[in-house]
Amino acid sequence: MKTLIPKGEKRKISYKWAAANDKYIQQHVIDVGDVSGYQIRVYEIQRAWPKNPPAFNGVQVKEERLCAISDYIDINGPSSGYSRYVLENGDEIFARFDGTSQTIANPDGSKKSTYTAVVTVTEGTGEFRGIQGTARYTAVFDPNAGLNVGQVEGEYWIAQ
Repeated sequence: MKTLIPKGEKRKISYKWAAANDKYIQQHVIDVGDVSGYQIRVYEIQRAWPKNPPAFNGVQVKEERLCAISDYIDINGPSSGYSRYVLENGDEIFARFDGTSQTIANPDGSKKSTYTAVVTVTEGTGEFRGIQGTARYTAVFDPNAGLNVGQVEGEYWIAQ
């Protein structure tokens, strides 16, 4: 068993993921209809790391599940949701994220969508009960192609 994190001691977390490690489990898109390209989307992503998974206090993450909503006009606008990290010891860590997507058109007609968010770690189970934290989330994505690559950098601590 890992050593418990001393109360209030901040630890760094930093990880990346590749498109091959992300899978859109489900997406539901509703065209709003008042403006061309205006869509509300509810989606779920499953993320895994076959190599170099992130770790909290030395305990590796087996899987991350994201459930979120977006409110986009041509893939520009807000998106927010929740993450659940399942750790190799069976503990779980929960977080909320809020951010904005911006899509730009390239000279060749292709588009690039970028998402930037603030992640707030809200709670955990077992060894991670009382965990809190904050991080920055950045990703390049294409919901139509199922593409999502990016990184997270931040810190966490045990508040209670």
